[in-house]
Amino acid sequence: MPVDNPEDLEQYSTEVATRYLTTMFAFPVQIFFTISGLLLMVNFLRDINRKPNLEAGYFRSKIVNRLIRLLPVYYFFLLAATVGAILPGVELGLLGYTVLVREQQICRSNWWTNVLMINNLPFYEDQCFCHGWYLGADLQLFLLGLLMLWAIWKFPRAAKVLFWGLGVVSIVIPAVILYRNGIESVMTTRHSQTPFLFMYDEWVREIYQPSYNNINSFIGGLIAGYLYHQIKHNKLNLNNSWLYNHMLKIATPLFVLSILPINLFFTHNVSQWGILLHSILHRNMVVVMVCMGYIKCFQSPKGWARRLLSSRVMTTMGKLCYSSYVLHTLLIRYIVNNSPALLHFSAGDVTVLTLATVGLSYVVSVPVYLTIEQPIS
Repeated sequence: MPVDNPEDLEQYSTEVATRYLTTMFAFPVQIFFTISGLLLMVNFLRDINRKPNLEAGYFRSKIVNRLIRLLPVYYFFLLAATVGAILPGVELGLLGYTVLVREQQICRSNWWTNVLMINNLPFYEDQCFCHGWYLGADLQLFLLGLLMLWAIWKFPRAAKVLFWGLGVVSIVIPAVILYRNGIESVMTTRHSQTPFLFMYDEWVREIYQPSYNNINSFIGGLIAGYLYHQIKHNKLNLNNSWLYNHMLKIATPLFVLSILPINLFFTHNVSQWGILLHSILHRNMVVVMVCMGYIKCFQSPKGWARRLLSSRVMTTMGKLCYSSYVLHTLLIRYIVNNSPALLHFSAGDVTVLTLATVGLSYVVSVPVYLTIEQPIS
């Protein structure tokens, strides 16, 4: 996006605080993948508890319901981005070619990767609907989770082997990719090197987006969901667990230790083995912290935070989250289309634009939810 003060933007991207914020932007995504795994396991164990002998079509119905939930809104806005560069009645602005026409050209070539939900994989240079990578990764992890639950249902004694096996795989795969490609353990790219929403950033495409590099988050959620079920039905008392009590003591220090050295990757040439060790710590300790937090919540009485999250206002906003996420990037493109040729960068303006976009996305998501998502689902 062209600005009239690129040197200020570049300087801002190299500040220490910005570096830490940039490298930790993967944490929310890891948390969401953890939540997906937790909910899948909790719902599965609840169904097993109600009806031990699952019907033959149980897993198939889970997949169908998931697709009905995801695809209508996503395909609608994908079609809007592919068929027309600009909506009827809207003029193409000075920045319209950069943010709208180019998107249309990419989508007309690679739309099928979005339809098949594989646009998160690093086998294609250009991405249509860049933010749709998360939906592809989430669906792939969901299918992997269902396959694992089916295996546990069929072969209960193999559960520990499956969990340990996938845990090892989730550590080895990103480590091998980092070593083979010579990538840092955190994203160190400057703003000037990341055109078009980080589409061409190697760390984002090779490490951040692929589902196989996020298996650790999903597996962590599955384990937390299993422990929740056991605690809820008084089948497990973690207070007597040596491993759990020691993890409570070391989880926070290890998490802090994984964050502190981040700036070194911008200022020093860290050895390849140092990068690998930090990557393992950095990518997994946030998952451990989140899972430990969930378990502590399960064991504690419902406080004000949980009451707030379960309130009608929050549950309503939760229903609008998906539509808001799908359309927010397209909304930003139209906002930029109506902007002057050169924008002026400032941290305050970016904050205001971000808050305005979030609010406007929720407003626009209301008719989308009522006319597309809710009637179909």
